Amino acid sequence: MGSEMCIRDSIQAGRAALAAEMAPRAVAAVEDFLGLPLPLPKLDLVAVPRFFGGMENPGLITLDAEHVLGGPGVEGPQQLGHRAALARLLVHELAHQWFGNLITPSSWQDLWISEGFATWVSTRKLRAMPELDSEVARGLSWVSARQADAAGDRAVRRWAHATPQRPGPTAAQLEELGDAIIYEKSASVLHMMSHWLGEERFTAAVRAFLLARAGDAVSGEELARALAVLRPEAPGVLLRQLDNRGVPRVRFSLRCAAGPGAVSYTHLRAHETDSYLVCRLLLE
Repeated sequence: MGSEMCIRDSIQAGRAALAAEMAPRAVAAVEDFLGLPLPLPKLDLVAVPRFFGGMENPGLITLDAEHVLGGPGVEGPQQLGHRAALARLLVHELAHQWFGNLITPSSWQDLWISEGFATWVSTRKLRAMPELDSEVARGLSWVSARQADAAGDRAVRRWAHATPQRPGPTAAQLEELGDAIIYEKSASVLHMMSHWLGEERFTAAVRAFLLARAGDAVSGEELARALAVLRPEAPGVLLRQLDNRGVPRVRFSLRCAAGPGAVSYTHLRAHETDSYLVCRLLLE
């Protein structure tokens, strides 16, 4: 979208060269994908020793120094693996400038608006970031979501139906919000929705919501309703998938007769809804 950036490397010459070269491309990639400019007049990146990954402070993203500079336990800055990991981290934290900062979840149950969308954006094929063009990385992300969801004991919106008898999260429960259910499962649900509704149409609806609600605290229900312009049933499908616990379990059968073969499926979990959508995507 043409944002102007001034990259300043205040660390030992050359040590942050990769991050300095990659940062403006990452900004351009997310701007191009969302069709919206960076909603900030400036953006700084700070390498912090012994940090836990990244933090999307508005206009000041902090990153673990080993990701930015290389170091023990991390491949050298010129290695392909390190480039891909740094690209994913940068794009994820940059996506938060829109999802998390431009619009903010109104409650903990809707943290997926921030983390799910940032993870979804960082697993897309972004033209300006070939480092992200990895089917392996996307596959591992979805495998991580399925493994975390296998127990079926947590939903993305795990406090969606809080009551005085069943209140929202305690301080201890908030520690769970860094799990793969919040990040990878919600991103996988968003991927499914964009595939079902069409990625360009889905992204356009999300873009319109970002513009309409810029600077607001928003709920998952409000964001879901923005998809009704694409299909009336889309809001309900999205929220049910986020509220469902456990991965869909479906048995497929192939019937071969005189004519073309036919595939049928049977739900193995009666409580699950929208398995038809999962099956449809698998069969496409």
